[in-house]
Amino acid sequence: MLPAPLLYASVAISCSPLQWNSAHCCKPHYVHHADLRKWAQLDGIGPIRVPKPWDVSHVYAVEPLSVAAFVAALYSWKRSTPSDGFVLDIGMNVGWYSWLASTVSPELDIIGVDMQPRCHEVAECGLRLQHNGSLPANVELLRRYVSSSADGATLQVPDDECNVMASPDGVLLPKHTHKVNVSTTPARSATMLPVRPIMLGAHLLEQFGSRKRAAVVKIDTEGFEARVLESLRPAWHLLGDIVLEITVKAWAHHNISLDEGLGTLRDVITANRYRVVTLPHTALGVGRGEAFWTNLGEELVDPCRLPHVNPKLPLPPNREWYRGLANATVLHWHHLENLVRNRMGGSFYEFLLTRKWEGCANLSEGASS
Repeated sequence: MLPAPLLYASVAISCSPLQWNSAHCCKPHYVHHADLRKWAQLDGIGPIRVPKPWDVSHVYAVEPLSVAAFVAALYSWKRSTPSDGFVLDIGMNVGWYSWLASTVSPELDIIGVDMQPRCHEVAECGLRLQHNGSLPANVELLRRYVSSSADGATLQVPDDECNVMASPDGVLLPKHTHKVNVSTTPARSATMLPVRPIMLGAHLLEQFGSRKRAAVVKIDTEGFEARVLESLRPAWHLLGDIVLEITVKAWAHHNISLDEGLGTLRDVITANRYRVVTLPHTALGVGRGEAFWTNLGEELVDPCRLPHVNPKLPLPPNREWYRGLANATVLHWHHLENLVRNRMGGSFYEFLLTRKWEGCANLSEGASS
């Protein structure tokens, strides 16, 4: 349970990011509520209680379609799958997607992974705040980094940071252009904590075997996504929709060549018969009420209602696939490869990998337009 409320005297407790701790700050009166009206799918859900002073503004200002795709996968699972399942939140940071999953689909198991101790604390706090002070028994939070080898190095990570752009090699992008290794950079606090690797695919098979499948997977690991997908390879058959951030510029910092990263993407997409839905970032004033992020419904991420690029044709050269919420488009694997090789530059972009296209009426392989 959460600690009893503090009795305030003349000394106020600071809950800034540098001084935040669960004992003092994880309380209902240190909470602000996320405005879920920005997503029509979440009408009637909530509130999502966000621990102060942690910021989730990027999901409003940059990537609201990623949230829409994530929630759509949860609702699709409810409609079509009578058995229970699980959610994977890899690179959970403060835990926004885990909080969403636990609120929208509390019956699903949730596995959240982040290597930063402070992120782990904040994510757990948010989950407790959603559930009257108790961490649900079906939630597992792992303070690990994902690896395809159990022999990976043990990292040393500062205990007082929850950096939105941290990765196992400490690559900070796109704001920072230099490589910072968390195992060697002096910490502001005196404590560096060890973080061990986890073979996540093997972990899922050990936990669930063939009994459960993933309703949705979110991967946001600042260029480490190819390594994460390789770690999951033994359990690819368990995975449903994947909301995936790709940061090609950072692959080299993780010793991932362009061909190697593309090979992993190709393998998972073809093995699971995925189509690729682009999830463009916001561009104020473009699209359906985008200036205020209103009416963000499932139709903006539904592969049956979005335009499909014909597999026999190249990508339209002038289409703003990366910006403008109304520009979401369904692609084939070779279109994504073209984007990665030629158009993605140094920033980060979100995609949905989904099999939902198979249920689309009047849509067959080779007939999309």
